[in-house]
Amino acid sequence: MERVLYGKKTAYMMSPGYSATTPKSEFLKLIDLMEYFFVSRPASGRREGFEYQRVMYFNPETENSSKQTDVSGVAEAFIAFTENFRKRAEVVAEYDHRFVKSTKLLEIFVQVENSEYIIGLGLNRQACNEHDYFVHMSSLKALLIRTYETFRLFYGTFSDLFETGKGILMQRLDQFFSHYLSLLRVHQIPLIDLFSGVGFMNMPPVDYLDVQCLISRCSESFPMIKKTLFLYQDKMVEYSVSKNDIIVVYRYLTQHLVQSAVQSELKPVASATYRETETKKFIGKFITGVTEDFIGQEESVDHQFPNVFLSDDNGKMISHALIAYRALNATFCLFVKNEDMPSLDLQELQQSLDSELSRLASNIGDNVSSITRTITSSDIPFHYVYYNPDSLSLKTSFVDSPSDLSNVPLPPPAIYKQVCETFDHFIDTDTEKFAQVCCKADDDWWVVVKKVNGRVLTLFIPSTPTSNITDIHDIVEQIIKSYFLNLFIV
Repeated sequence: MERVLYGKKTAYMMSPGYSATTPKSEFLKLIDLMEYFFVSRPASGRREGFEYQRVMYFNPETENSSKQTDVSGVAEAFIAFTENFRKRAEVVAEYDHRFVKSTKLLEIFVQVENSEYIIGLGLNRQACNEHDYFVHMSSLKALLIRTYETFRLFYGTFSDLFETGKGILMQRLDQFFSHYLSLLRVHQIPLIDLFSGVGFMNMPPVDYLDVQCLISRCSESFPMIKKTLFLYQDKMVEYSVSKNDIIVVYRYLTQHLVQSAVQSELKPVASATYRETETKKFIGKFITGVTEDFIGQEESVDHQFPNVFLSDDNGKMISHALIAYRALNATFCLFVKNEDMPSLDLQELQQSLDSELSRLASNIGDNVSSITRTITSSDIPFHYVYYNPDSLSLKTSFVDSPSDLSNVPLPPPAIYKQVCETFDHFIDTDTEKFAQVCCKADDDWWVVVKKVNGRVLTLFIPSTPTSNITDIHDIVEQIIKSYFLNLFIV
């Protein structure tokens, strides 16, 4: 039985669930909305008169010490006060957080590393309004956590750095955040920031099996390789990196390392260089990936590859060399512990990989293009965001739009607020049997959020002559059959 709830200008329809490469969306720079960002260690500022020592990093850096101390102190006091209202048996989440809303600021405080450190972010309400940006607190919390995990990927944990020396930690924080915050962007559509996911490549089973065989042979021939990751273009094919690390690793590879390699490949080459290229014996090449221009990290003195910290089976962060070999559109990433790098013969590795990776990349390119599905309902304009929390798969027309959706107009900004509120009230709940909600906005756009077995599909459908709930159901079913047949059962 379905229930239809009608508000003044918005209609909600709820259905019971089952018992069983150019972005289209607009981005905003976080720093244009930001009032402050800080990292603090409360234990370092316990002594009276030395409270300022708890501040490990603060942006803007021009802010005086008194203001930095006050902001970080308010965060610490607020967390301590609200802790009194928590039930004793309640389990504290890994990234325990607090949201604070005032007339001027929207603030988020996240505790990391067993609550030893606090990361704080304050957004200016007026700046958000001027940029027509709807602040979805859960999405910003996800962004803040991902920022911390990106730092940890390149430098390790705050605690390990602090043990080396407080000055070392502060130096690394400044080295990273002073550069990274100036690059960090938020989506106009907050749900994309909330769903931290990976874009997976859909390919024929035979090619996928070939990829797995290549990985197995390589790992057997070079036992110092501990983890692997395989990309085609900028899509994930296979990985053995921990699920805790895969999001930031994938983003670094696709948004920086592979992107830089593609730009380098597209540059015109001088005639002398071209003659050398013609006679070289290898098709592919190693991507050294200096990270200085990305997060301020200098190239390793021990080898030419970037260092990354990955979690082991016990959750401890271990430093690895990231070796990326690229042939045609395929990128094969290998992670080797730094102490094992001297035993790895790079020339032997290249000889082993080059021809097979090139052949495999060529086959994938031919087969992927040949199995491109035919869209049967291209006359239906819509946008979508799909997320699977189990596989971390994220697909969205706002970033990687199929050609037949490229001309669909973007929804008005008011829709983004409505879809976030709809998600919070109906989808992001403990109600397992909830399946679908439909909302009609003031400007006649429809928002449909469907949840099946934890998978969430959000559809944005422009104004149509029909405003009937039943007709919208039919349109949704047509879209799912044409675009998401393997993801949902209609």
